[in-house]
Amino acid sequence: MKNMKDKKLTRRQVKAIILRSGEFDGLSTTNVAKKMGISEQAVNGLLRRAKQVCPSIFPLLTKREADVLALLNLGRSNSYIGEKMDLPDYTVSKIINSLEKKNRGVFNSDPAIMQRYAPHLDNQIREKF
Repeated sequence: MKNMKDKKLTRRQVKAIILRSGEFDGLSTTNVAKKMGISEQAVNGLLRRAKQVCPSIFPLLTKREADVLALLNLGRSNSYIGEKMDLPDYTVSKIINSLEKKNRGVFNSDPAIMQRYAPHLDNQIREKF
């Protein structure tokens, strides 16, 4: 059996991740299944196998978490984020706590991971897949 490090994500796994992740389209599992023309169980299977191959991209962020993370990476304050996203400060704090639990973005000590998402790169990222 091949070592997990030798495995790569399949195109279908990448598509499921892009459609499901809040850093991209942020669709529900049901909508991902409809868009891909497969069952919800198949989507969950693709994501489960993708997690085995590339665990560093999991857990996936929600759309709101991705938006807050992008603003945090730009150095924006909690109050600025709340104002821009029309959220109370308490909700922004809860989202940041969720990001900390997922160990993503500005809370990760690896600068390469910290800078991997930027809103202005969306079109380029989508075109590459």
